[in-house]
Amino acid sequence: MEFDEVLKSRRSIRNFKKKKVSESKLLEIADAGRYAPSAGNLQNWKFLILTKNLDKLFDDFYSKAAAVIVVINDKNDILMEYKEKGNEFSQQSCGAVIQNMLLKATDLGIGSCWVGSFEDRDLRA
Repeated sequence: MEFDEVLKSRRSIRNFKKKKVSESKLLEIADAGRYAPSAGNLQNWKFLILTKNLDKLFDDFYSKAAAVIVVINDKNDILMEYKEKGNEFSQQSCGAVIQNMLLKATDLGIGSCWVGSFEDRDLRA
């Protein structure tokens, strides 16, 4: 797709087809996140790609997705020089990562949705 077409066709999808997404496409999506700008060049993100037991981890619409990519804001990676603004910087950077991944998913013809409402402790377990 042309870039403008990707921008204009990206939508938040909440009804998913029962169709597997290949590992290579999931890695392409995650890799697109890696190229996001990073405030203070912290690059404090980590990715967790989940493809199994989503119905046991989540009880919302994304439990029916083929995969979930969790963007982890690793605050332990914040350099001492950024401690004061580090949390704000790390949140901004993770937002940019997610936007890149949403656009790449659209480019690949894969429906996606940014979800921020889940229980951290349930996911950790």
